[in-house]
Amino acid sequence: MSVPATSGSRAWPLAGLALLVLVALSGPVLLDPWLPGKLPFTRVLLSILPVSLLAFFLLGLTRRSFFSLVLLTAFLAWMFFVNDQKFTELKEPVVFADFLLVQQAFSGFDLLSNYVRLDLLALGVTVFLVLCIVALRWERPLFGRLPGVTLALITGVLVFSLSSADRPLGSLYHSSLMVQSDWDPERNAELNGLIATLVRASSNVMFRLPEVVEGIPPAPEFLPVTDNGISEAKDLPDVIVVLSESFFDPAIFNQVEPCQYLTEFCELQKQGVAGTLRVPTYGGNTTRTEFELLTGVAFERLGGLDYPYISVVTRPVYSLPWHLKSLGYSTLAIHANK
Repeated sequence: MSVPATSGSRAWPLAGLALLVLVALSGPVLLDPWLPGKLPFTRVLLSILPVSLLAFFLLGLTRRSFFSLVLLTAFLAWMFFVNDQKFTELKEPVVFADFLLVQQAFSGFDLLSNYVRLDLLALGVTVFLVLCIVALRWERPLFGRLPGVTLALITGVLVFSLSSADRPLGSLYHSSLMVQSDWDPERNAELNGLIATLVRASSNVMFRLPEVVEGIPPAPEFLPVTDNGISEAKDLPDVIVVLSESFFDPAIFNQVEPCQYLTEFCELQKQGVAGTLRVPTYGGNTTRTEFELLTGVAFERLGGLDYPYISVVTRPVYSLPWHLKSLGYSTLAIHANK
């Protein structure tokens, strides 16, 4: 025999729903160190909108308001805690690319654990799990399975649409409502709020290279035809590529004679083929030049994306290192940084 729902039995789920809406509307403003500041109210709304959609997506998925409240609160607390730690150590807020590195929280825990108190982390995880179990066992569904699936599908599609500048909701984050400061994540968060900035940057990972047309070889035309007689790595010459953004030949200046400076470099030029490159960036983001060099793909053909290793290289991409590896080379990349 089923027990009919009473007004008292629905009071708690409705209270949880009210709290869920309250957290969705106020959480981004209270937790974001850059909100509200002096931002226009419309930009504040751009940070509230994704969180509100996520809240109702969780509600449709679980059909339980308190359980959704626990999940949403934990996600916001985790994201802004990581943001605070990153900003303290690196003076840079969380960027969307960081979400692609979540697995490093496990594989690199021996390093990352130095930035948290393990006792508090264990306590937080324990409290989160206990609240989830209690909510699942104690809380009754707020509505039936069909309305829940419908709500989850609608809000899920809307959340996904935020990552496309071509869709109505996503276009809001690429319009004049937001101010974009290139190469400055902190300034973007200050101008737009952290969550709105993350949503705008999410469109970069939605890019996909066009599929190779059948019958057209995947290797670019610039690759030479290799000698089939080469079978062992010992027969291959070493190939060393140095990418140095601060290096240039001063002979390009007026009143400077060729080989007047950098005489050793001049001798190297005589031993091989030398010339100049037109690079796709200036004053920052040298990964674009690196991407062009390694793949032979002109960055200008990718539609103005920010970071090729986030937007394009989401799976193995045909490139010179892969080609050399197929010939028996072992490949190694070194980034000196400081």
